Amino acid sequence: MRILLTLFCLFLLSGFSKQETAKEFVEIKRINISNLVHFTCDNLGNLYTANTNGDIVKYDKNGVQTATANFKTMGNIHTIDAGNPFEIYVFYKEQNKIMFFDNLLNLRGEADFEKADYFMLSAAARSFDNKIWLFDLNDLRLKKVKKDLSLELSSGNVREFAKEKSFAPSYIGDMNMKIVLFDSTSGIFEFDNFGNYIRKIVVSEATQTFVSQGHIYFLKKNQVFELEQELLREKPLPIKNNPDKVSAFTIASDRLVLQSGNELILYSPQNKN
Repeated sequence: MRILLTLFCLFLLSGFSKQETAKEFVEIKRINISNLVHFTCDNLGNLYTANTNGDIVKYDKNGVQTATANFKTMGNIHTIDAGNPFEIYVFYKEQNKIMFFDNLLNLRGEADFEKADYFMLSAAARSFDNKIWLFDLNDLRLKKVKKDLSLELSSGNVREFAKEKSFAPSYIGDMNMKIVLFDSTSGIFEFDNFGNYIRKIVVSEATQTFVSQGHIYFLKKNQVFELEQELLREKPLPIKNNPDKVSAFTIASDRLVLQSGNELILYSPQNKN
């Protein structure tokens, strides 16, 4: 009996010691990129950047360049969705198109929204099942379409249930069971994966939101926070030597990337000393 009790105590102590291990994000590399307009990462930590020249560049988790693509004639890139690291969605808002790339940035196809009479889109992104979420400003509805642009489902009009006078989300993030829309003036809106409205989350002064591994993160006042979804508490990420000016961010399971000026700063989570 004494042996069993001793083993049980050791098990409890080992469990507590793991929980008490504190981590913080520590800088590992900086990348200077001129004319940067957008960047994101996939769940493997690969980084994707876009600049005003139409260049799309992929870096591995250590900041080593691995692939490039350029479609300057398409105009500016609005967003890159790398939720599936083997199929990258690039949204060209001005052209009303999404272009699909493989993991080496080879072009694999496109979806021309104007062919389905979608002319006023504020955001578009990948769904968990490799279809497309879009927000249609024409009728203020979140919609899910297949790659052939046939409509699969649609939400109600946002103005009807959220009482928003104006709503033009710039970001859509798929969390498998929930869909997150972000408008910098209105906040975060949650829908279920059938397009049913769940709730509005007011996050004051947030300038960007990003969904990763089932978590919601946002940027405000140069600091990245994780939103604890049940209690809606804002939990700042522990970042060693956080830059004074942060304009954008992206995050994966073991990488955080901050933009400060023309630099992208890569961080890795490490145990605190």
